Amino acid sequence: MFRLFKPVLYVCGLLALLMTGLMLLPALIGWWRGDTETLAFLESALVTGLTGVLLVVGCRSRDFSLAPRQLYLLTSFSWVLLSVAGALPWYSAMPISALPMPSSRPCRVSLPPARRSSAGSRDCRTACCCGAPCCSGSAASA
Repeated sequence: MFRLFKPVLYVCGLLALLMTGLMLLPALIGWWRGDTETLAFLESALVTGLTGVLLVVGCRSRDFSLAPRQLYLLTSFSWVLLSVAGALPWYSAMPISALPMPSSRPCRVSLPPARRSSAGSRDCRTACCCGAPCCSGSAASA
């Protein structure tokens, strides 16, 4: 069973190493410009590079061949791997408080100024995160 995945993971490791080099370019430009997000790209490049090295070293073999079945698997794995690797700098640069967390209370966002409906009542000025109106008795009558 592992023989099916071994060449696929090997190529994914090579792609991860390529992505590591591509992540070092924004880190270099950020360092040159004095950007504060440079460390996020360096950390992400380190994680991606270590993943790539582990995959290449662990899945290397003498007889390398890819069957059509493995090519489908390679396409899926490489898309997922490179998408996750490309998102790492943004997650590592984001403060923990900014990560989406489930909340017990609805958050409120401001909407455009209230409009009068045909009946003469006002619409709510705030909405919950889901977009539904969060009108209380005092907000609806204001």
